[in-house]
Amino acid sequence: MTESDQNHGYACHHQAWEHYGQGLAMVDNSCHGPASLKELAWKELLMLDWKSIKDRWSQSSLMRWARRKPALDKPWDPQRTLWGLKVLAIVVFAAVIVAGYRPMSRQLKMYVSEKKAQVITAEKVRLVNAPDWMPPGFRHRLQELVAQQFARDPMDRQGPLMAVRALYESGWVAQVGYVQRVAGGVKVKALYREPKAFVKQKRSLRDD
Repeated sequence: MTESDQNHGYACHHQAWEHYGQGLAMVDNSCHGPASLKELAWKELLMLDWKSIKDRWSQSSLMRWARRKPALDKPWDPQRTLWGLKVLAIVVFAAVIVAGYRPMSRQLKMYVSEKKAQVITAEKVRLVNAPDWMPPGFRHRLQELVAQQFARDPMDRQGPLMAVRALYESGWVAQVGYVQRVAGGVKVKALYREPKAFVKQKRSLRDD
């Protein structure tokens, strides 16, 4: 390599650095020096271009990370969490209601059909374990007392409670087992107090 070629190569190398912004083709079009110097210029330009790409990518990545960082560093908001839980609970509750509406309505219709609205009369009150000593008239009065406590609505829950209270207040019942509204009437199971007059009458009959 002569000194003129070497100088021309240096000039080509310098020119490549000056015209880097105009593209790599500038090296091939403007430089006519030795191949080794051309190759060196190409390599340096490629390295410079790769480095600039890396720098630009790093800067863009840092900028994207910087933009996302405030969202990541945002403190936990308990109010937003509570609001989300409330919305979730409402959605779950609505789903349960929709899923269970048909079975519940079917069972309710069956229950109401079994216990249709009806007037409870004394004849529809059954004293399950009425004692033998109880006269028919006294039994009928207790049946009327129970029947008066029930309304026509089969879903009425106050009727059985009021009947129990009325039986205790009558003085003829020591303990109430249950008062239950069933299809066709009312069932009553209780422990009755035997009047002293009946006890004396039984003793006198035995003595005779």
